Amino acid sequence: MRFLCSLAISGLLLVLAGRAAAAPRTTYFEVVREFRSVTCQGETLEQCTSPASEALKAFIREKVEQGWTKEEIVRAVVAEYGEGILAAPPRRGMAWWLWVTPFALLPLGVFLIGTLFARPRPKLEPAPPSASLSSYLAEVEREVREE
Repeated sequence: MRFLCSLAISGLLLVLAGRAAAAPRTTYFEVVREFRSVTCQGETLEQCTSPASEALKAFIREKVEQGWTKEEIVRAVVAEYGEGILAAPPRRGMAWWLWVTPFALLPLGVFLIGTLFARPRPKLEPAPPSASLSSYLAEVEREVREE
């Protein structure tokens, strides 16, 4: 009987360990990097030390300890503060233009820079020999013969 109980407990522990291994835990740092600071302009939540940001960090830390997933925490914070708190704009709705526009304008910029700086170069034709050049060459030849 004792053996069967030990076997049943071992099997249960293996099943629970397998579930824990299959679902990786969310870490505090991977969640806090998803947000901008509420009060510190231009800083992520991770960088800011204001009281409001510290309160939000404490909320995130609490939810991570309770076992919430990253997506659940992000949804809860966005529901409270709006999508403006996200460090990166969402890739849906009108915000997708923020992701597409730089890549769409890159070929246009390369073309414009190429046309502005690639001026047509004039063809250089050999200049006709001038009278002064001919007289100079004749003088050089005379001096060479004299020496």
